[in-house]
Amino acid sequence: SYEQPTETFDTNVTGGANLLDAVRHIPSVRSLVFVTSDKCYLNKEWELSYRENDELGGADPYSASKAAADIAAQSWIKNFATAPITLARAGNVIGGGDWAVDRLIPDLVNAYSTFQTPILRYPDAIRPWQHVLDCVNGYLMLINKQLEQGVVGEWNFGPSLQETHSVRELVEIFAKHWKIDFESFKLDSDLILDESNYLLLDSTKSRLNLGWADVLDFENAIKWTVDFYKQTEVFPVLEILTNQISDYLKIKYKLKQND
Repeated sequence: SYEQPTETFDTNVTGGANLLDAVRHIPSVRSLVFVTSDKCYLNKEWELSYRENDELGGADPYSASKAAADIAAQSWIKNFATAPITLARAGNVIGGGDWAVDRLIPDLVNAYSTFQTPILRYPDAIRPWQHVLDCVNGYLMLINKQLEQGVVGEWNFGPSLQETHSVRELVEIFAKHWKIDFESFKLDSDLILDESNYLLLDSTKSRLNLGWADVLDFENAIKWTVDFYKQTEVFPVLEILTNQISDYLKIKYKLKQND
């Protein structure tokens, strides 16, 4: 977002508006969950978790564009919606399938698979880490409630507040499961970018009203992520994904029965 700020705004704001406008012209669409980000909240560097009614905003281009996209969606909901639209704000998502440039998990995979030491910017930054399947599970539950009961509004999807972990902790656990025998990371002390140090979401609303809960804890979310990338060396991606989704659902329904 720092290298291509206008493209960032074009993608997140204009791209989001185009999607919203397309949906209102398609009568068959019955429900839309518009996903922005935990970065849409104006970060005040407090050790409190952000709730759905907290102020939106952002200093860096990515956060600002996500906040703007969220506000655009709220405008569409008020003025143009022909089908129920809800807003979902998710935490820092990890899991298989991410190959983007300058993102933590792909950087770790690329470094460890070539026996190099990754470089981190802010190892002590706190983030609401969660596995992508926990996010998707929340989105699907929100869609069902939207169709069944017409729920509206904004919804946070983040890990439990007990799962408060730093970048450093994630990397150390990732390295443990990757089974590396060299230094887990180096610090890039020359790169100074405006980035929040502390960011957590309060997902009480989703937990109470949707019955949603994270199925994978911090350690297992990382382990499943490592397993995915390791297995791509041997198995087709679709097979890996299908197996992980199957295993996820087994754990989810087992937890539900225990409750």
